Amino acid sequence: MVETVYCVHCGALAKHPVTKIINGQSLIFCCGGCVQVYELMHEEELGTGQSGTEATMIPTPEAARPGAAQLDPSGPSQTIAFQVAGMTCANCVATVERHLHTVPGVLDARVILETERATVTLIPERVSMADLKRAVERAGYTFIP
Repeated sequence: MVETVYCVHCGALAKHPVTKIINGQSLIFCCGGCVQVYELMHEEELGTGQSGTEATMIPTPEAARPGAAQLDPSGPSQTIAFQVAGMTCANCVATVERHLHTVPGVLDARVILETERATVTLIPERVSMADLKRAVERAGYTFIP
């Protein structure tokens, strides 16, 4: 008999459970994104459903950052798409988007959970596929070109 387990953070069915020991307790999560969000929330001593400025801040996209005036978004930008494996919930999507937005030269990043597809608008001279791969992997997911 297969035991049904649910994520301690978001409550989603954990199809591929991730177990993490936090404060001496073995906790089960649905994905790496929920582990990260859970840890951030508990670092700030916040419970699920609460918010705080540190825990909810999402980096500003490159085009809106101070000093970005020299970046001409109407200039030579390029939109590329790639697959991101391992996402199971909206927290995963937000985590991947947040990490992609931190890459210098990324103008916009959108991720769709259902298709496991990321679409990134970028300045080609400033961003490489290796930069995007590092950002996705830093978020805890698998980059598939």
